[in-house]
Amino acid sequence: AMVQLELRRQKRLLAQLVEDRDRIHAEMLAQGEALRVAGQIARIGAWTLELPSLQVTWSQEIAAAYGLTHRVSSLAQVLHLYNPPFRASVQKALDACMQQGQPFDLEAEVTMPGNVRLWARTAGQAVRGANGQVVRIRGAFQDVSAQHHAREARRESDERFQLVSRATADAVWDWNLTTDLMWWNEGMQTLFGVPMDQLPPDST
Repeated sequence: AMVQLELRRQKRLLAQLVEDRDRIHAEMLAQGEALRVAGQIARIGAWTLELPSLQVTWSQEIAAAYGLTHRVSSLAQVLHLYNPPFRASVQKALDACMQQGQPFDLEAEVTMPGNVRLWARTAGQAVRGANGQVVRIRGAFQDVSAQHHAREARRESDERFQLVSRATADAVWDWNLTTDLMWWNEGMQTLFGVPMDQLPPDST
């Protein structure tokens, strides 16, 4: 009787372990799918640079989003994706990461397959082996074209505003209701004799 009780107990324990294993496996699959979908929406994915082979492996999200036919490339092929004005800075950041383990996070223009030009954020961190040497670099790659163009549009708009405000003979001021910061053009000094350094920076 005691043997049968022990066998039943062991059977219940085994069944519970199997159930827990299946539940954890299902949760991991769900989390992986959620990350995959989030990556597609944000147009972000991972990459790994192995040392010393200098072989780059793209995540499935990057390959699918940007039309890469091969998920494994040489570092030279990857660097060629970055447009010439930015290629040297990317190479320099990778060299510093490989040699000193220095992380990097930069924005550069790239040309992907199909002659698709976009602005990408590339970030990387060194992974060290047991001897302390950098053995690989892991990073992320994200299309930030929308954010880049929005910043450029804002900068150009600000420049046009500055040019117009300087060209006019009127006194012009701007009050940012969000930050409470105030900006005045030189007309305040020209027309009213108020020195620029005496104009209030905010509404207080």
